[in-house]
Amino acid sequence: MFSIRKHLNRSITIVLLLVLSVLLTGCAAAAEIDLQTLIGSAYNILFPVGLLISFGFILVAGYKFITSEGNPEKLSDAKEDLTAAIVGAIFILLSLAILRIMIKSFLGVVVLL
Repeated sequence: MFSIRKHLNRSITIVLLLVLSVLLTGCAAAAEIDLQTLIGSAYNILFPVGLLISFGFILVAGYKFITSEGNPEKLSDAKEDLTAAIVGAIFILLSLAILRIMIKSFLGVVVLL
């Protein structure tokens, strides 16, 4: 049976590996790899990717909610997925302020977002 969650987990893993390889390739192309550049670049790339992924989970949960056809079990599952997706998006948004403060305080890197 086709599982959306299993497919999304694979997709997320692939995207994260691609982003990591791009980061490492870009830093390796530079003569010097420093921690500040790596963390700043990772933050500037992974934060929007995280928001896009959470938006995707919200869309999938909404689709499950619409297609539940009044089935209480499917409706309950869709509500749980939607709640989890919204809470995840809120955590990502709240982490923005925390990570900005930590990165600027400890590393002195100014992040773009």
